[in-house]
Amino acid sequence: MYEERRFSWATPPLTAWSRRGIHRRPPYAAGRRFVIVHLDGLSRATLEYALENGYMPRLASALERGEQVLARAHAGAPASTPAFQAALFYGKTGDIPGYIWHDKVRGKNVRMDSPVDCARFEASLQGPRPALLAGGSTYCSIISGDASAPCYAMSKLARGFPWLPFGCDDEMNGWDHLASIVAHTAGLTTSAGMMAATAITGAWNSAVWALQKGRLKHEPRFLLNRMLLGELAVQLTSYFTLLDIARGVPAIYSVYAGYDENAHRRGPYSYDALSELTIADERLAQIRCAIRARPELQYELYVLADHGQEPTRPIEEVLSGPNLADWILSANRSGKVEVEHAGRRASERLRRERLSALPFCHDLCAGAIRDGGGEDGKPPVVVADAGDVAHVYFTDTKRSLSLDELLARWPAQARATLECPGSGIVAVRGGRAGFAFLRGRRFDLAEPGSLEGVLPYDGERLRGYLSEMVAKPSAGDLVVFGAGVEGGDVAFAYEFGSHGGVGVGDVETFVIHPWFVDFDGPAVKGPLDLHRFFTERYLPSHGDES
Repeated sequence: MYEERRFSWATPPLTAWSRRGIHRRPPYAAGRRFVIVHLDGLSRATLEYALENGYMPRLASALERGEQVLARAHAGAPASTPAFQAALFYGKTGDIPGYIWHDKVRGKNVRMDSPVDCARFEASLQGPRPALLAGGSTYCSIISGDASAPCYAMSKLARGFPWLPFGCDDEMNGWDHLASIVAHTAGLTTSAGMMAATAITGAWNSAVWALQKGRLKHEPRFLLNRMLLGELAVQLTSYFTLLDIARGVPAIYSVYAGYDENAHRRGPYSYDALSELTIADERLAQIRCAIRARPELQYELYVLADHGQEPTRPIEEVLSGPNLADWILSANRSGKVEVEHAGRRASERLRRERLSALPFCHDLCAGAIRDGGGEDGKPPVVVADAGDVAHVYFTDTKRSLSLDELLARWPAQARATLECPGSGIVAVRGGRAGFAFLRGRRFDLAEPGSLEGVLPYDGERLRGYLSEMVAKPSAGDLVVFGAGVEGGDVAFAYEFGSHGGVGVGDVETFVIHPWFVDFDGPAVKGPLDLHRFFTERYLPSHGDES
């Protein structure tokens, strides 16, 4: 108890001032409210490792006391944040095959780090009923879930940055304004010194890493994100969450993304990544203390992850320079890849990347979208590298191509993709539910039991993931996964921890829930099940929207 209160100095004044304020929102059914803390990119295996090895002592203590309970859960397909939030908030999977992809119909690249693209995607999910967070708040999420404005979600940034405090659309008195000012000021002040320290230590860390790998790629952007996501966003999210609890906001969704960012660059079990969990653990202690300070508001706390991360090797290391796009575009008419040609393509690409190694360059974000071909009888190809999944599109037609059409139109490029040493499972449309390939073996996704034993988890769940992916209109003509590669999973983006695919680390997640909540963990197979759970417990009038 002392450890938790030591990190909760802001709770007493915010609670006292909020009680004097007039900013109020009604609770849900039976007077309940909820807080969801989203630990981005944390797999169940990594969480258990962090709990056992002292990285999250406060959460471990809460679990040991029986205050909260750890339950198993699964990610959906793709194992990516916007797909998870779409299902959780709206009860819909949406046409989203990854974090980035190519829209063949519009001829546009789509990225979920673009506010405009996020807003367009969220608009496609809107229905007649409000989403899960209607009347609530969200911080640092991709989509808003109808949370009240201004809300700190990527999709809302398409309308401009929300500078004013949450709740400014309602009538507020002086005490309300004072609480908002303190939350903003405390968050900004606390993070200022930490950002300065991170700039120094992070620059040294990046320099050492770049020398070890012989490449600067991602490091400028990583240093910036360590300051913004690891310091500024953490502090603001924490204080805003405490303020919302003090005010009785009925639904609060807070994202801590520092672990995910560090795991991408250094690996899921690296010290840099795991130390971010210690910071999140401290913030969770603050939130639990704030909930105890307002027992009459009946808050229920959940901690969950959208997906996990799989330790990966960049495909450039597997292929000694080329990436998947270089490999496919270097195939001759028989499908055999000319290694020297692939190496020249890789050298040219690396020169361009060195010129564009700036912190705000999209090519240094979560994956890249590359195009080429169209000459010497080769098809125009777009490859969207999104973690440990890559979407390969043949853009000479706006239609999605089936396996038979690929083999008839572009057999050399299809063969080069299937036989690439960096390709694991490759999924493609065709037949009744699609097909999958792995090391020369072909699997019919319509056949129950066909994928049993392919990866170290339930083959029927894997079959469901692959079938769901090829059924998405925006998925590639070939969907290439890094899972199943001999020697360990592969990332098609230059990452050492990845998600988006079907590896066991990608899809095995968790939900931590209050001990008194009847939560059937084994029945919660994915985010659609979570949507049903939260809707039935807190918004029964909404019914089943899935």
